[in-house]
Amino acid sequence: DHLSTFGGNPVSCAAALANIDFMLEEHLCEQTMEKGAYLMDRLTKVQQDTPLIGEVRGLGLMVGIELVLDEKRTPATAETEAIRDHCLANGVLVGVGGVYGNVVRVQPPLVITRPQIDQAVNAIAHAIEQVHAKTTASVARGASSTAAHWPTAATMGGLLNPPARLHNLHSCAAPCRA
Repeated sequence: DHLSTFGGNPVSCAAALANIDFMLEEHLCEQTMEKGAYLMDRLTKVQQDTPLIGEVRGLGLMVGIELVLDEKRTPATAETEAIRDHCLANGVLVGVGGVYGNVVRVQPPLVITRPQIDQAVNAIAHAIEQVHAKTTASVARGASSTAAHWPTAATMGGLLNPPARLHNLHSCAAPCRA
């Protein structure tokens, strides 16, 4: 916006142009499709191991993991929140979205590496496994809702200051030269 204080100023424009140049030089758009296919493949394999995942969908590095409680595709809202918090506790940031709040959003920076994708998928898979086990145990005990049993970021103490090793898989950070 050229009418605002922050939009269209020379420094912002120079930074934007430098980012565009970097994206073109490093072929980030092409890499995004390749890395996204790898991410989708890894997550689809995780889906085969748990009925909690109803669908894995996305394009490029913007991927959603829809979580459901049963064959009727009942949204697993509380479980999705728990998975996000579990991932946060293990150094991986994911988002929660979808109409019912039951989609784990994975949106890593364009410069993510395959080892980082593997680390993120392993953390997500572990979180899903842990939450699914807890959900299954709660249902076996006859609990009607599991939402009250999940820790949240607010109740997990030290997570307000995440570890330095935290990998941001929620926002597409602008690429920078290392």
